[in-house]
Amino acid sequence: MNDNIFSDITTACSSGNIDAVRRLAQGQPILNAVERSGISPLHLACEGGHLEVVKYILQHEFYLIDTEILAKAAAIARVHGYEQIRSYVTLYYIKYCRKSAV
Repeated sequence: MNDNIFSDITTACSSGNIDAVRRLAQGQPILNAVERSGISPLHLACEGGHLEVVKYILQHEFYLIDTEILAKAAAIARVHGYEQIRSYVTLYYIKYCRKSAV
């Protein structure tokens, strides 16, 4: 993956620029990328309180579910006071991850 594209997508997710996120992610699995520090575009969107970006990431055709990333995303949203985002990520987890664990 091109480092510039990853930098652009993390900036867009962090700032809540949904148009840039859509443009950059079109036809690419870039939203699953994780920085060396363990931070993903989903984490950055949760940290910034950008519900529209969070929803877009989780509904993206190439998004691969990772339970650790989802759990961390929900925790990040909770720490930053974004209860609606925490709830959305948690419900997504319950819907798509708990079924496979049962």
